[in-house]
Amino acid sequence: MDVEGWIEALRRDGDALVAVVPADLDVPTCPGWTLVDLYHHLGSVHRWQIAQVATTDPEALQPPPKVELPQDPDDLVDWMIDGVDELADLLEQVGPDHPTSSWFGPRPASFWARRAAHETAVHRWDAQATVTSPEAFPADHAVDIVDEMFEVFVPRRLERHPWPDPPVTIHLHATDTEGEWTVALGGTDISVERAHGKGDVALRGPASDLALVMFGRIPVSRLEVFGDAAVIHRWHSSVHL
Repeated sequence: MDVEGWIEALRRDGDALVAVVPADLDVPTCPGWTLVDLYHHLGSVHRWQIAQVATTDPEALQPPPKVELPQDPDDLVDWMIDGVDELADLLEQVGPDHPTSSWFGPRPASFWARRAAHETAVHRWDAQATVTSPEAFPADHAVDIVDEMFEVFVPRRLERHPWPDPPVTIHLHATDTEGEWTVALGGTDISVERAHGKGDVALRGPASDLALVMFGRIPVSRLEVFGDAAVIHRWHSSVHL
């Protein structure tokens, strides 16, 4: 995917999310959250991402802006769409190479286009799963979600919470598009090869299901599993995606 694709996905998943009425229903895949909480979280994240893209000081991560969280369902839907539109419009306006702030230091705006697209996609899935059968991620989007997870999220988590068990290797193989990963984890280290390899556990299935399993949204039994499935359960308890 490229920046244009990420912004398109942000708008598409934003529209799909607000089709789910933000009622006071528990979100099974986000324990402790209702749909209202999910809206509040994602809408606040979008506004924090806007602050990083709009900053005049890319060297300094911007604090979360103070926002008033709407409670009325109609107001909440409008607030969510306003945030999606403002973020998408800003990303289009500044262009992919515009310097922005991030927790890694200065990053181009493309970093936030990707981050916003994936955050919105996962929580769109969470919202839909609360009330109906959720839509799978498009295969190319799912592959990019997995790539970003290994490139951005997991290294940060391992820095703060090292892998507590002996080193392991995980192999993922998408069956509906080009996508293979061989991942080695140990301590604070992760190495990823976008290639076939032997793992302590190997998972095969559609790219969307691979992403959802690694994010703890669906059970590993939805995939073909070879080797020690307990590695994935330890992944969920240790990495906390």
